[in-house]
Amino acid sequence: MSTEKTEKGPTSTETLLGGIDVLVSFKEQSAASEPVKVLQLPVSSFPKLMAQMDDEVETIAIFTGKTRAWADSISMESHEAIIIEGERINGDFFGRWAARRVARVERSLPGAMDKLMTQASQNSSPKPQ
Repeated sequence: MSTEKTEKGPTSTETLLGGIDVLVSFKEQSAASEPVKVLQLPVSSFPKLMAQMDDEVETIAIFTGKTRAWADSISMESHEAIIIEGERINGDFFGRWAARRVARVERSLPGAMDKLMTQASQNSSPKPQ
């Protein structure tokens, strides 16, 4: 059984254990560090993850099963470590799931994704002052 981290996807041990433990420190220096499991998410969590993609604090809450307040209390280094590990162990399958979802939308509503992407890019463009 492989225990080496792979660039994409979880190791077989991480899959068996349902994730990987990361040592987390907090913004408040007096708080003790603690291990937290970054979860290999079930497919049923993917719609929620997709809806929160632009909110890393909520993404951390999803990846760890902790509250948003807890996720907001961790150090920047721990924040980044959880995001990196969560994306590594979930990203490959999540990406394939998202591609299937996009393909289903395109089959049902041809051109819908192009329209949504155009609208999203217009909404995120800086407004002239």
